[in-house]
Amino acid sequence: MFRLSSVFAIGLASLVMACEPIPVATDTRPAPPVVTAPAGGAQPVEVSRDRITGGGAVAASPITSQPARIARSTRTAEEQRIGDEEHPKIIAEFGGEVTDRRLKSYVDRIGRDLVAISEEPNERWTFTILDSPVINAFALPGGYVYVTRGLIALADNEAELAAVIGHEIGHITAKHSRERNERAQEGNLGVLGAILVGAVLGGEDGAQIGQQIGTTLAGGRTASYSRSQEFDADVIGIRYLALAGYDPRAQATFLQSLEQQSALNDRRAGRERMAGRVDFLATHPATGDRIAQARRYGEELLRTVPAPRLGTAEHLAAIDGMVYSDAADQGFVRNGAFVHPGLGFEFTPPPGWSLDNLPTLVGMRGPGGAQLVFDGGLSRLSPADYIRQSWLPELAESNGIQPASEIERLTVNGLQAARIDARLRVQSGVGYAQLYAIQKGEQIYRFRGLTPVNSTAGRAEIARAATSFRALSAREIASETPPRIRAYTVRRGDSAASIAQRMEVPEPKLDQFLVLNSLPANTVLRPGQVVKIVTQ
Repeated sequence: MFRLSSVFAIGLASLVMACEPIPVATDTRPAPPVVTAPAGGAQPVEVSRDRITGGGAVAASPITSQPARIARSTRTAEEQRIGDEEHPKIIAEFGGEVTDRRLKSYVDRIGRDLVAISEEPNERWTFTILDSPVINAFALPGGYVYVTRGLIALADNEAELAAVIGHEIGHITAKHSRERNERAQEGNLGVLGAILVGAVLGGEDGAQIGQQIGTTLAGGRTASYSRSQEFDADVIGIRYLALAGYDPRAQATFLQSLEQQSALNDRRAGRERMAGRVDFLATHPATGDRIAQARRYGEELLRTVPAPRLGTAEHLAAIDGMVYSDAADQGFVRNGAFVHPGLGFEFTPPPGWSLDNLPTLVGMRGPGGAQLVFDGGLSRLSPADYIRQSWLPELAESNGIQPASEIERLTVNGLQAARIDARLRVQSGVGYAQLYAIQKGEQIYRFRGLTPVNSTAGRAEIARAATSFRALSAREIASETPPRIRAYTVRRGDSAASIAQRMEVPEPKLDQFLVLNSLPANTVLRPGQVVKIVTQ
């Protein structure tokens, strides 16, 4: 998502080694939809097709094979106004929307089918695909529903994608978005802040969202309330699946994939994963509980659907060729390098470090507390003058920096550059910083490495990453395209391992292939089977 800023967006003060992790991609984004359970592990509320009253409350009632007609609800002018005003801000926050007509039509069709059997079939609805690889979905009052490319890629079939969209429609028809926004005003969050806090990814990533936008207190006040909202939306969404003729078990299977992808992300980042943990600010029960509740309710509703549909072939046809990682104008990782055709450069991150591509920076995190942040901005100063006149004064004011060396002028792959080492104050005490400024055209690009002052681990890796920065040639820029999702038909002799090794994804490639296709570790592929792969 990295895009060049006209000014440097952050100072090293935001990089606080060993006590504040570098923001990860999901940190500044709303998070993926998940199915929640009631507080305290209670049994799920069973809701029939007429479960919503005029006020949007959820009425418990037995599931019946011939449910009654859905009660209609009316959208207020205030709800529509909020959505209309905030929609452009969401688009900007995520760097734009997907414009591919085939993909847009696919998502819009699913949304329209679900809306037709919802409580607001005659209201205005807008379904938007955000141009982001982050697995994510959320809703705004006024009928605005958002899903990301990353979420669409993770879904195995149309029913799973419909489960997510139905969940978000349920938030709107049950008036959850309106109630959440009212609570947000009490916590001085604003509507956008409420969306970020109320997004449905939890765990460590979700907690860091709260740290990013300073919403811990407000989020805590709405914790139990949000838990109830999420479960209601899950029940509504699963019921929508059944009414629309989809397999209602798709909610549970998508959540299983989401849990597996989250666990893989943790392994890549070197984070310990706690089984059964409770998610962000206790607003969402642990994913395992959600899966169990969704599976139980889906099985109950399955008997109401004469011929439950998954729509696997339709889904694979719709996403074949869809960009998988960040787009070309956002930068992406290929063959171990971070490549940005839009800005015409590449560099090689330290091997094995986690990398998070955010709108204003690229954050990397390694072992032993080592961290590296890359960003850039316009500057008329030379690299050495920039460090002396701009960067060091900024750090002196925010971090009490103490230079540990003289400014060194150097050339990095033909580009004018400068560097300096320094000690600076961080929340954990004192950190050792390596600062690199590299000039390319009218821009200064910065690498800011930080390690514990009493440890040399990671410093050599930081230096190698910074000095790997280079400009791309016109031919290279033209040839660099991001990896895409492809529907691949298994051939005789193929195995999961052999197919995975051809994928353009970070290691472990086999694990990513299995998660992407919801396959077990010991899976045996059969000729003719169609799977998702990531390649050109």
